[in-house]
Amino acid sequence: MDIRIVLVLLASFTAFGNLYLAFIVVPAYLIEAGFSAVFAAAQNTVFAGAAVTLRFLFTPLVDRYRKWSLVLASAAFALAPLGLVWADSAATITAVRILQGFALALYPFSANAFIADVSPSEQRGSNLGLLRMVIILSLIVGPPFAVWAVGIYGYQTLFVALTLIGLVGLSPLLLLREPEHQHTRGNPLPLFKEVLKNRSIRPLLYATVLVGVAYGVILTFVPIYSLQLGVENYGVFFTVFAVSGILIGILAGRLSDHHGRARLAKPAVAAFGLGTVIVGLLAVDNMIWLSAVLAGMGYAASVTVLVAWLIDITQERLRATALSLYENSLDVGITVGVFVFGVIVLLIAYGWSFAIMGLTVFVLGVTFLNYSERRQAETD
Repeated sequence: MDIRIVLVLLASFTAFGNLYLAFIVVPAYLIEAGFSAVFAAAQNTVFAGAAVTLRFLFTPLVDRYRKWSLVLASAAFALAPLGLVWADSAATITAVRILQGFALALYPFSANAFIADVSPSEQRGSNLGLLRMVIILSLIVGPPFAVWAVGIYGYQTLFVALTLIGLVGLSPLLLLREPEHQHTRGNPLPLFKEVLKNRSIRPLLYATVLVGVAYGVILTFVPIYSLQLGVENYGVFFTVFAVSGILIGILAGRLSDHHGRARLAKPAVAAFGLGTVIVGLLAVDNMIWLSAVLAGMGYAASVTVLVAWLIDITQERLRATALSLYENSLDVGITVGVFVFGVIVLLIAYGWSFAIMGLTVFVLGVTFLNYSERRQAETD
């Protein structure tokens, strides 16, 4: 394995740890600091919304400078917690959240692009699966560490520690060499249009939106639904969900390297949709385990294989542009899914809502992937 991949994986553990804590810990901190729950929740919207907007604006930077995009994003993740120590008003907190949004905008697709650049095509899925494993490990380790640190030392100490850890995690990126890759110049808008003209790529992005929809619904509504049912240990769901995806991402990536992306992507998206359906059966004994395992495996395999498939069918000079669209498709899916599901549960029960959402992801997701596969076969 290229040593540069190892360096990116090491740095990604701390970067994604800071990312998850930005989503999970900061709202709780803001409420404890005296801000309203509405303001705290809105700050996550600012965070995600800034990422979507800034990702479009900074795609040319990632297109030209993979290494320095990673360095800048990692530095932003590291310094933002320190900013929260000093932030004492709605305006300064919002500024820090926009800084975190900048990091979220650049880091994930810069890391994907860098690893794709330095990986042989026959190892691309496996190496992207390793990145997915690191991301999941940071989700498993980060929140428990934060809860422990806050309980003993408080939020301020946690934020200082996160900055120090983030700066240490940044150091491997400084050792990287910029990978050789084709890049473009000028206005990025025509590049986005060029990517979207590819009739094999558009269905992949639609499927990615659906994966984001189900992911957002699970993250947001499993805790609420569980508490409604009196299932107080819903944290077990997310632990099992994350652990189930650790090795599956690598395995799915490796199998897709040898047997084709479509053969793995379709069952992965189907499994994620089915896992979402089964979430609606949490009231039934042991279903929490089955739904968490199936959804966790399906999600990890889906995001790993879909990004590898997208890279395969995109011209190298358009790689950063395509990956920007991929990440934004996930984020848009998460946002839309939470809103739509919130409307549906006002009309029908949670169980049926999960069933409708999961079946939609299953049926439409596989349909889009079938269409992309056919279009690709026609153009090969």
